[in-house]
Amino acid sequence: MHVVRSIVQSQHLKHLKLLKRLKLSEYMTPSTTEQVQNFSSDATSFTESSQNSPRSPSRTYQQPNNAGPNEQLYILTIKTDEDLQNAMNDLRRRYFPPQINRTDAHLTLFHALAESKLKIEIYDALEKVASNTAKYEIAATKPFKLSKGIAIGIPSTHGGSMCRKLHSDLQTPWNEFLSQQDRALINAHYTIMNKVDDREKIDNAFEEVTKDWHPVYGTAIGLTLWKYFPQGWEWSKDFLFEGA
Repeated sequence: MHVVRSIVQSQHLKHLKLLKRLKLSEYMTPSTTEQVQNFSSDATSFTESSQNSPRSPSRTYQQPNNAGPNEQLYILTIKTDEDLQNAMNDLRRRYFPPQINRTDAHLTLFHALAESKLKIEIYDALEKVASNTAKYEIAATKPFKLSKGIAIGIPSTHGGSMCRKLHSDLQTPWNEFLSQQDRALINAHYTIMNKVDDREKIDNAFEEVTKDWHPVYGTAIGLTLWKYFPQGWEWSKDFLFEGA
């Protein structure tokens, strides 16, 4: 009897934790979400991990559903105008640990798309979404701390809502083969520092970033698909927005 009761209580506790996570996810800030999950939501978990495989890290949360054991993975990001991109690149180069900084600054929509789905499901959906989406204003407005670094948030009023809509529109046709991470909600942001254990270093960098901070405005002009490699990302294809 005690064993049965223990099992029921354990299952009930797991159910409550799941419900709590689902409800809280709608209201979490990017900083809170990243601290709770304890790994970056901008795909730097690929390039900044110690993994040597061309596919995803070993965490089940990040593995695409039904992907082969050695399948090539792709990452999907928002493509912006050069001024905004260059401004975020400068910040990332300044504050990101150089030994693991293998990519430019980026706004990630999907972290792990399997190559086997590329030419039919993925390309078709991207072409459709891009053709129906107009260019939109996007702004990096507010620095915030991560558990091991710093990010610049994209607010709902300046592109954040559109990033979430794009993510949602693509989740629908891709849902059956997405990783758990890519099925979750997103809060678009640029990570300019990560994987730093020294809290004092993070605090000093954050003070430096915020001291004379001014929002950086730009335009989202499309989507970019990147081929993932441990040593960095390789450009694969752009899908430019063509909507009115």
